[in-house]
Amino acid sequence: MIRSLESTSTDWRVLVLAPTGQDAALSVEFLERAGIRAEACGDVRELTRRLLEGTGALLMAEEALEPTSIRVLNAALEQQPSWSDLPIALITGQRTDSEKLPKYWKIFAPGANLTILERPFRPGTLVSTMEVALRARRRQYQIRDLLKERTQHLEELERRVAERTADLMELNAHLESLVYTVAHDLRTPLRGIQGYSKLLLDDCGAMLDEHGRRHLARIQSSAERMDHLVIDLMAYGRIARAELELASVPLEEAWTGALVQCETLIERRRALVQSSPPFPRLRAHLPTLTQILANLLNNAVTFVPRDVQPRVSFWTEQAGANVRAWVRDNGVGIAPEHHERIFRVFERVGTLNEPGTGVGLSIVRKGVERMGGRVGLESALGQGSAFWIELPTAA
Repeated sequence: MIRSLESTSTDWRVLVLAPTGQDAALSVEFLERAGIRAEACGDVRELTRRLLEGTGALLMAEEALEPTSIRVLNAALEQQPSWSDLPIALITGQRTDSEKLPKYWKIFAPGANLTILERPFRPGTLVSTMEVALRARRRQYQIRDLLKERTQHLEELERRVAERTADLMELNAHLESLVYTVAHDLRTPLRGIQGYSKLLLDDCGAMLDEHGRRHLARIQSSAERMDHLVIDLMAYGRIARAELELASVPLEEAWTGALVQCETLIERRRALVQSSPPFPRLRAHLPTLTQILANLLNNAVTFVPRDVQPRVSFWTEQAGANVRAWVRDNGVGIAPEHHERIFRVFERVGTLNEPGTGVGLSIVRKGVERMGGRVGLESALGQGSAFWIELPTAA
């Protein structure tokens, strides 16, 4: 609710400072008769004390503007909140030249809301001047109240967002734990399907016709594919749940580990893998970093047309206090609109009919983020891909 001019609140009073003659008493009298609350102050220190308690406007006589008083008053005016632009009416003597008026603006703090009342003036002029000042002050208080309401609304919104974020993080943790548990439990029946289908094919294959053997082969293939998916889900769950103790890690050791993991695939595809040392030490978790690089290397070798020799490059560059490691390939590439999608679980956008679970890049992102880093790529269809991970340099 906006308070009226007739309010007795200190926010609406006019403080008067006129140290000589009857200006203070007469001004208070004129204003009170018009229904405007006015209070005379004995000196500038009393004025500033009451000003900080709350006021609608100041009415001052030129005689009060000696240097010490001006410094004290300006110090108080500079403490106003951002929404406040306190109106000041200054009673001056009659001007004798055109240069006298501008000096009054120079002695107050920059941007002061100043109105000049030149003697002699009629009481009605004083009253109308202060009514205009208080109307302006009313608008300032409206702005204050709106800002306060908006701040409260934003604080409430931030509180709700924080609560929902915490709830989502807790739910996400539960889901990741569930994924790991379910994936782990699925492996036992899967191994049974794989084992018994193989036994059936070995022991009874001769009694089956071509259609029967083909059906058994498809069962085996589907079980193996599901087993790979389960293994990847377990890997994702481990990275999401495990306590990662970060330490100074040699990047070269992690890359060598990735090469070992992908050795069979590299040999089968006759891939050419090149690296450009030296490699720095990073603040990371060695097993997680190795798995991340292995996933990127696996993709770089896999998603290349069969009639093209895979070529993979690995190098690093400094990125401020971080190191950015790149894995570039000569594969099919990824359209820009899919650059974000491919890091989600089960997302696959490749154009080649290559095996994959759609979890590998999710593991990359989750692992890098848990080590305090970032991941991204540069790619376009038909132009290969360059994935990068960015992690802090080890101290």
